[in-house]
Amino acid sequence: MEGCDLSHCDLSDAILGGNSLRGATLVGAQLTRAQLAGADLSQTNLSHADLSDADLSGAILAGCTLESTNADAADLSGAVLTDSFITMSTFVGASLKGTSLANASITRSVFTDALWSNANLSGTRITESDLSGGNLDDVRFRGTEITLSNLEHVSLKTVAMRGGSLANCNLCAADASGSDLSGVDLSGVRALSANFAGAVLTSANLTNAQFLDANLARIKLDNAILDGWNATGAVAASASLLGARGQGIQFVGCNLGNAKLDNAQIPYANFAHANIRAATFAGTDISGSNLHRVEADGAVWAGTSRDSVRETDPALAQAEDFSTDS
Repeated sequence: MEGCDLSHCDLSDAILGGNSLRGATLVGAQLTRAQLAGADLSQTNLSHADLSDADLSGAILAGCTLESTNADAADLSGAVLTDSFITMSTFVGASLKGTSLANASITRSVFTDALWSNANLSGTRITESDLSGGNLDDVRFRGTEITLSNLEHVSLKTVAMRGGSLANCNLCAADASGSDLSGVDLSGVRALSANFAGAVLTSANLTNAQFLDANLARIKLDNAILDGWNATGAVAASASLLGARGQGIQFVGCNLGNAKLDNAQIPYANFAHANIRAATFAGTDISGSNLHRVEADGAVWAGTSRDSVRETDPALAQAEDFSTDS
C-alpha cells in the first residue's frame, strides 16, 4: 500500500496495524477508530483526514503532513512524528505519551487536555496553538520554541527546558513548580496565578512578563532579565534574584521575605506595600525605587544604591488608611 492514493476513502474501523502506507496520500480519508498501531505512515499526506479515536500507538509518521486533520482522542503514544508539518489540526484529549515530535513544525493547532508525558519536543516549533489543560510533565525540551500559544492550566512540573522560548505565551494558572527554565525566553508571558515554586529561571528573559499573584517561592532568577516584569501580589519568599537586572519592575504587595537580591541592578522598581523582611540587598541598585509602606524589618542594605528612593508618603498612607476604614 506504499505510495497509494486513498484520498477520501472510508477506512473507519479498518485494521491496518503493522502495514506500510509510506508515502501514501490520505487526504480527506476517514480513519475513525482505525487500528494503525505500528503502521508506517511516514511521508504521508493526512490533510483533512479524520483520525479521531484511532489507534496510532507506535506508528511512524515521520515527515508527514497534517493540515486541518482531526486526531481528537487518538492514541499516538510512542508514535514518531519527527519533522512533521502540523497546522490547523486538532488533538483534543489525544494521548501523546512518549511520542516524538522532534523538529516538527506546529501552527494554529489545538491540543487541549492532551497527555504529553515523556514526549520528545526537542527542536519543535509550536506557535499560535492551544495546549491548555495538558500534562507536559517530564517532556523532553531542548531548543524547543513555543510562542504565542495558550498553555493555561498546563502541568510543566519538573521539566528541563534550558534555552528555547515560551515568549508571549499564556501560562495563567500553569504549574511549573520545580522546573528548570534556565535561559528560556519568557518575554511577554502572562502567568497570572501560576505556580513556579522552586523553579530555576537563571539567566531567563522575563521582559514585560506578567506574574501577578503567582507562587514564586524559592524561585531562582539569578542573572535574569526583568525589564518591566510585573510580580504584583506574588509570593516570592526565599526567592533568589542575585545579579538580576531590569528597570521598572513591579513588586507591589509582593512577599519577598528572606529573598536574596544581592548585586541586582533593579532601579525604579515599585516595592509599595511589599514584604521585604530579612531580604538582602547587598550591592544592589534600587535607585529611584518606590519603598512606600514596605515591611523591611531585618532587611540588609549593605552597599545598596538608594539614590532618589521614595520612602513612605505620609499623605498617601493617610488616604489609604481612610479608604480602608470607610
